[in-house]
Amino acid sequence: MLSKAELRLRMRAARHALAPAERAARSARIMERLLALPEMQEAERVLFYASVAEEVDTWPLLRAWLDRGRVPLLPVVGRPGGQLTAAPVRDLRADLAPGPFGILQPDPNRAGAVAWGSIQAVVLPGLAFDLRGYRLGRGAGYYDRSLPALVPAARRIGLAFECQVVERLPTEPHDVPVDRVVTEERIISRCPPGAAGAPGTGRPPRQRTRRAGGR
Repeated sequence: MLSKAELRLRMRAARHALAPAERAARSARIMERLLALPEMQEAERVLFYASVAEEVDTWPLLRAWLDRGRVPLLPVVGRPGGQLTAAPVRDLRADLAPGPFGILQPDPNRAGAVAWGSIQAVVLPGLAFDLRGYRLGRGAGYYDRSLPALVPAARRIGLAFECQVVERLPTEPHDVPVDRVVTEERIISRCPPGAAGAPGTGRPPRQRTRRAGGR
């Protein structure tokens, strides 16, 4: 198995190999699948992310959420080793400014922070996801430190291009899996704890997916 550092290099290269037009088309298909999920249709408080560079593009998604009359939440990066803060965004131009790592984020002092316990779903970026729902991030650990503050009913949904999905990622005890991974081709749902292939069972993964054309 490749190390996390090696996987990060490989996944960045895979994303970079996608032409901008192809990346935009795949992002649009991912957005369509995401918004069709029952948990997204029912949720009011959803934490999204402001995409950068070659990530799955979330800006059309944020605009669509606002068009539905809902207020998206975006993460605010605090001190190194700390947790993320969630803050609402009502204007994608006026409410955002560059934060650490060059990622646009709201000013929590201006927007007002939202308690993690009130969030119904979190939409996460990642460099890679595996069939068990585990995620490979950039390595700063902000999401892994913040996600445990969610209530059990809150859904964790990762967005990725199909080329970023691998069978199995190396994991550590602090890694927090997502409930679903949405790609341009399918939706991967994590096995519940104790089921065959669930994290920690030691049994072969049982993949549950919904492919293109068969939501």
